Amino acid sequence: MARALATQLREVLGQDRSPSRTVRRETAPAIAFASFAIVAATVAAVAPSAEVASIPLMVTAPASIVAMIVGVAWHRPKHSAPWLLIILANCISTLGGLLTAAMGARYPPFPLAPHLVMFCSYPLIAAAAVYWLRTSSVSTVRTVTIDTILVGLGASITTWVLLFAPAVADRAPLEDPRFVAGAHLVVDALVLATVTHVAHTSARGNRSFTLVYFAVSAVALADVVYAISAVHLDNPIVGPFFAAICLSYGAFGAAALHPSMRSIAGSSTIAPDRFRQRFVEVTAVCLLGAAVIAVRPPFGVVDQLVRATILVAMLAGVLIRSERAVRTIAQKESEARQLATHDELTGLANRAWLYASHHAAVLVGDGEPLSLLFMDLDDFKLVNDSYGHRTGDELIVAAANRLSTTVADRGIVYRLGGDEFVVTTRLDPEGTDALARLILRAFSKPFTLSQVRVTVSISIGIAATPSHDTLFDLDDLIREADSAMYYAKSQGSGSYALFDDKLREIAVQKLQVTSALRDALEYDEFELYFQPIVEVSSGATAAFEALIRWHHDGVVRGPEYFLGIAESSDIMIDIGQWVLHTACAQLRRHWHSTDERPAVSVNVSARQLRDPRFFDEVSSILAAHDLPPSALWLELTETALIDDHDIALKILNALSDRGVTICLDDFGIGYSALSNLNKYPIDIVKIDKSFIAALGADEPSSEKHRVLVNSIEAMSSALGLSTVAEGVETPEHESQVRTIGCRYAQGWNYGVPAPNLSIRAATVYSREAG
Repeated sequence: MARALATQLREVLGQDRSPSRTVRRETAPAIAFASFAIVAATVAAVAPSAEVASIPLMVTAPASIVAMIVGVAWHRPKHSAPWLLIILANCISTLGGLLTAAMGARYPPFPLAPHLVMFCSYPLIAAAAVYWLRTSSVSTVRTVTIDTILVGLGASITTWVLLFAPAVADRAPLEDPRFVAGAHLVVDALVLATVTHVAHTSARGNRSFTLVYFAVSAVALADVVYAISAVHLDNPIVGPFFAAICLSYGAFGAAALHPSMRSIAGSSTIAPDRFRQRFVEVTAVCLLGAAVIAVRPPFGVVDQLVRATILVAMLAGVLIRSERAVRTIAQKESEARQLATHDELTGLANRAWLYASHHAAVLVGDGEPLSLLFMDLDDFKLVNDSYGHRTGDELIVAAANRLSTTVADRGIVYRLGGDEFVVTTRLDPEGTDALARLILRAFSKPFTLSQVRVTVSISIGIAATPSHDTLFDLDDLIREADSAMYYAKSQGSGSYALFDDKLREIAVQKLQVTSALRDALEYDEFELYFQPIVEVSSGATAAFEALIRWHHDGVVRGPEYFLGIAESSDIMIDIGQWVLHTACAQLRRHWHSTDERPAVSVNVSARQLRDPRFFDEVSSILAAHDLPPSALWLELTETALIDDHDIALKILNALSDRGVTICLDDFGIGYSALSNLNKYPIDIVKIDKSFIAALGADEPSSEKHRVLVNSIEAMSSALGLSTVAEGVETPEHESQVRTIGCRYAQGWNYGVPAPNLSIRAATVYSREAG
């Protein structure tokens, strides 16, 4: 028996799964004290008399109190109050035991007065359990209370039938052991139920709490043994009673010494309410009470009245518990519906509710035209990246509140996700137009957030169902409004656009171009043109920039015609891969035909920088064409860096470490940020051609542009970066950039884009252009 108990306690205490010496050293005191308690319990169990059996208990009880005090002082738990309550409970219980030993001769066989003292310890242990419960499962406390009362009523009717009723029928005095044992069992049931509820919620799996649970169970087991002895006074079971009490004290002490006692109910997350486990426990106790009533006939009228009273109380408790369970389930279903149909961050209706609420209108119409406003916060990602996601979330909430206040009862506001919102309204076209202008005016005012004050405008696209036909496809309506929103954004931040025949024509064209792009690679419709990038000091060609052209419908289309459309789909990745393959293949052929060793410069899209396979693709292409990494320049815009910058940073760092040259294109316009020059592994800065074009102009702004170009060159030089002056189209431009100090230059002055990789051809084209 002792060996089996030792094995069980080792499993409970267990050295944590980590085999580190630190863990073994921290759990050693708990294991040692539990082993000491097992030895004491074994001695008590085999003792020949009550006097001998009480000796191990007299040692274990005060030792347990000392162990708990030491454990609390040593581990400093997050919640110390429950442990102080348990220490006080064990002190009172020990005092009751001492009184039992001291007064046993006057009140045989077990005195009543000491038990009144012992009863005071039970509420303290229950209070400790409730404290743990409230720290992480406060919403379950009321339900747990009802369940505990039901357990107490089930235990009460069982003990009444088996212990109290026979004693009352025998007209036994109050000090009769059957009264004491019955009272102990009822209180045991209440305490054990409370602790069990905590085990089902906030302290599930905690080693220290498992020991506390074992200690309370051992007390209940001891009281069951005592109740059996109370019924059979001629043959009291002394040894097992004292052994169970020793194990209880030992488990309390070991629980306090175990390091996991720091974290009982200390989790920052709210523990789930495992009401099914509690239901099984409550049902088992109540069924036990019913079974006892069924097999034990009443002793008389008093017994019948008491049984009836307890049964009525149990029935009332079950009804209350059932009503609360139904209410809880209904509440959870309501919360689930709320979560499913509303945005968690803003509380607005979400995409699912948008579709659900307009489903009937989609199918049959409702007699009224519908307008849908699709809107997007301008530069939200810039705010999010600059100030962090918490500030970004705060801005989304503030924008949602402002939008809801502005729209009011004119329509319904939805959040689709990210910084996208939708408003549906039944207003006429004039009213919808006025609402859009009202929203734009509202968003022209700054947002005061906790850490920063920002002004973020909003772009709006409007689509409406035809007034003559209320049947509509919601997906089509959203797509049209989305297209109108992007058109509004292209016209400038803080504007709105109505989806009309012009935008419908653009959308159809975009759809046609997208479809045609998917066939362009298969039918070999793309071609690369190359423009030289020369070293200003020597005139030598340092690289050729690869520029894509598309032979479509008998016309050679430039990248501005189709790349923006390609960027909105995965076809951009395939096109980018083709450009890399073709540019590197032509560079390899050029190296075979001349002693010149220029590099090739290829533009990279934002979608390519979001593709985790991009680094491997670049490496395999260079290897396939037997080119060193230094032969490849990759050009990217700062706009491309804004999207998923973490992924882009990882890919660019890997490419730079490999030896690929990274160029920042069109610097000085758009989202230019000096921090990007340090954040990303930039080697070359390409100064936008709009600055270079203004250098030769006879205008007051020319000097300002010269200052800007000088500043970009000086800054880049200080950071160890080279510069490329784009748009050098005249000898005067060349003279200007040479004076400023740009290392490289590119433009018609050195050659227009040509459909081959040849320095001579570039020079010819340059002369023809001149």
